[in-house]
Amino acid sequence: MNGNNQNQPVVPKAKLAQTASTINRQLQLKRAVLLISLIVIFVCLAYWLYYFWRGGQKAPAGMVILNQNQVIEGTADPRLVDSDGDGVYDYLEEAFGTDKYKADTDGDGLNDKVEVFMYQTNPLAADSDGDGYSDKQEIDNGFDPWAK
Repeated sequence: MNGNNQNQPVVPKAKLAQTASTINRQLQLKRAVLLISLIVIFVCLAYWLYYFWRGGQKAPAGMVILNQNQVIEGTADPRLVDSDGDGVYDYLEEAFGTDKYKADTDGDGLNDKVEVFMYQTNPLAADSDGDGYSDKQEIDNGFDPWAK
């Protein structure tokens, strides 16, 4: 007989079965928590994708969105009306001095939203820098619409 076996405690089979059962329950609980976490993440991701697929617009209470740019007249918040559908609300068009009934106030081929928010060109002048080429011609050909 070996001297090492005498110092090791003998564990009854019932205790081993109970320990195995406890470990199995803990693993099942961890799997359930992981599954629930994944479901929550999936639902949040699906909502996020849907929200931004719609353009990030939600209709305030009492308002119906007809498309991304137009709402029904006489709604709860008249500031959210975009009469020309260019992506710039009417109250902003009034502040910029652009025509709220024309998507491209200066007629250069770039709508007001693109001119104001993307290229920062003058939506009231077809040629912001006055060099004889329209803003759209310069942008389409890779030139700076502000450099003469």
